[in-house]
Amino acid sequence: MERHLCASLRQGDYDRLEDNLGLKTQFKASKRITLDFNIRYSRIKVRGAGANSLNDSGSQTTGRLKNAMLYTPIPLKAQIEGDDDLEENSSDAVMPTVAVSDSDRKRERTNWNANAGFTWEIVDDLRLKVEAGMEEYRQETNSFYGVTTYYSKVGGSGSSVPGTPSTNYNDVTRRRVRNTNTLNYDFRKLISNDNHHLNVLLGQEYIITEQRTFNTWVDGLPDFYTAEQAWTFMGSASNASSSNMNYAADDILLSYFGRINYDFKGKYMLSATMRGDGSSKFSKGRKWGYFPSVAASWRLSDEWGMKDLKWLDNLKLRYSFGTAGNNNIPTGMGGLTQLYEVGTGSSFIYGDPVYWTPNGNGASESYMANANLTWETTYSHNLGLDFGFWRNRLSGSVEVYQNTTEDILMRYPVSGSGYSFQYRNAGTIRNRGLEVSVAAVLAEKAKWGVNFNANIAFNRSRIMDLAGLETYSQSSGWNNNVTDYYAVLGGAIGDIRGYTTLGRYEVGDFDLDYYNETGKWRTLDGSNCAGVVGDMRPGSLKLLCDENGTPVQGKIGNVQPKFTGGFSLSAYAYGFDVAANFTYSYGNKVFNANNVEFTSSQKYTGKGVIRNLSDAMALGKRWTNVNWETGALITDPAELAAANAATNMWSPYMPQTVVHSWLLEDASFLRLSSLTVGYTLPASWTRKVRINKVRLYATGTNLFCWTPYSGFDPEVDTRRATPMTPNVDYSAYPKSRSWVFGANISF
Repeated sequence: MERHLCASLRQGDYDRLEDNLGLKTQFKASKRITLDFNIRYSRIKVRGAGANSLNDSGSQTTGRLKNAMLYTPIPLKAQIEGDDDLEENSSDAVMPTVAVSDSDRKRERTNWNANAGFTWEIVDDLRLKVEAGMEEYRQETNSFYGVTTYYSKVGGSGSSVPGTPSTNYNDVTRRRVRNTNTLNYDFRKLISNDNHHLNVLLGQEYIITEQRTFNTWVDGLPDFYTAEQAWTFMGSASNASSSNMNYAADDILLSYFGRINYDFKGKYMLSATMRGDGSSKFSKGRKWGYFPSVAASWRLSDEWGMKDLKWLDNLKLRYSFGTAGNNNIPTGMGGLTQLYEVGTGSSFIYGDPVYWTPNGNGASESYMANANLTWETTYSHNLGLDFGFWRNRLSGSVEVYQNTTEDILMRYPVSGSGYSFQYRNAGTIRNRGLEVSVAAVLAEKAKWGVNFNANIAFNRSRIMDLAGLETYSQSSGWNNNVTDYYAVLGGAIGDIRGYTTLGRYEVGDFDLDYYNETGKWRTLDGSNCAGVVGDMRPGSLKLLCDENGTPVQGKIGNVQPKFTGGFSLSAYAYGFDVAANFTYSYGNKVFNANNVEFTSSQKYTGKGVIRNLSDAMALGKRWTNVNWETGALITDPAELAAANAATNMWSPYMPQTVVHSWLLEDASFLRLSSLTVGYTLPASWTRKVRINKVRLYATGTNLFCWTPYSGFDPEVDTRRATPMTPNVDYSAYPKSRSWVFGANISF
């Protein structure tokens, strides 16, 4: 039995308690019958929302890092605009410690897994294997939303009683039962020639999943309630709680499969597989998908003329083609029924209320069913070459591949229909790539040695079809649902749409005669970005404009890397050992949404005036209209140009957040992922105390990262509700650095 207690960020009392109990056994009932049993139980208790809460309701503003960056470290009580306090109006951030306690959480998860296997060798080389398994899963989550959270601040999609604490209770129960039966026969006795080897397998699998979800929201609790008080006294809410029970339709997967493996002299190998899967998620006539695959290889190093090459140990050419299906959508999306949930809402079906409980109506789900859904299918081609030279002191592989995914299952917006979205088979994506891996024994002596391993991967994706659309837009959600990502035919996943940054407007970009006459600024080239960046004047953000002088949006970049990989170096010498593992990525970009938050002074509902807290907008770097010696506003163009001659950034004051190319940063990196240093005590020492081996070691993770990225971590990905919006950095904590010290003792 294992028991782990982990605590971090004591501010906010984040605790994780984990219990694990496992039992695995095998019993030989007779010469031809074997029984296998495997039981595992786990329970995890977590208290606290952790370092990040971006998956919470209202994730637009509840990120921990955002509050830590924007909130003033000391109270400021200067008066601006009447009686308002600067501290309250400087930004929409709150004290970080309050933000942690106001988005508290308590979660308990239990999981039972039981598996049993029965293997019967009916006759020599003919084996029947029957497997059965059951999983019982339950997760209870209590969430607390204090008055500073986004959910409490807004109405409509948020709290029904804005400005008061709320709680949410969510209970998910799932049961999964699995049965797999396979019949395997090896033809070694029927084929007398030892050069031929043939193996055949036939199988059937049945999986059924049942799930129930109970969800309750309580709004309007007293504003002084803590999380514990809110969970204990949920009945004290001023507004009636809203609750619903959702029984998902049974998810049934029935599969039949077969496989044939053949090789001749160990040189020529062929494998063929056929699989048929039937899913209850799809409607009649679309339930079944059929997925064949085949693989072949040729060991060239065993051919005549190559066996005599002493420096050649292995050279194998291989090719495979395969198909794989995906039905990973929620049950009920395939048009068998339009699901409704039990609740206290006031929804109607065909104009009439439908009562599911004595106190409530049937509430329609937010999605539209689609009877035309079918399996998503991926077609894969892979060509590889494995090699080994000089007693495999140098070995590795080279692979090229093409994966084409058709009928992609995607959430598709259906505005104006009364529903939020519909799942559709919406397009085709092709990925082509090259992967190279190499392992080398640089030195191998009795008491010391050095080994090196490396790999590199290139991948290029291309959107081949969008279900009849030329462009499909998607919002990452951080910027009031502005559609910043988009997919276009011939493009790739990760394209970002926005304005192209041209720097800032200088004094020389304006008609000074017009300014001296009217006191207003007018550009010489006729461009006008006022609709995007606010009042036009020297220091304003300058954007690419069309022939009419209007800012234009277009593709500003793609976040996908040119190549990725890693390498490792290990060595041993006289009892000491060291292993260093590096990962790298080149050409990848990050959409740094934090730079909007931390370099703009926005004055509109929900935001504050002081938000330019990044070094990029420090005095001496950003445009200024103020003489900092006298405090006077500069109105003379010549003096304004002179005051900003040494600066290069635009004015931070803007009426809104703007997606522009400056926010897309190069995030190439080289990271020392782990480093382990160990020492094995001499055997002559340990044997004196009857111990075979003692090794002391220390392991550090994330010790070093080189990157030009200005954010905290180049490996960031905070907006993945959809795979269409990768590499967004918005209020994400960076990876932590850790050390582990230990000892391996064997008797």
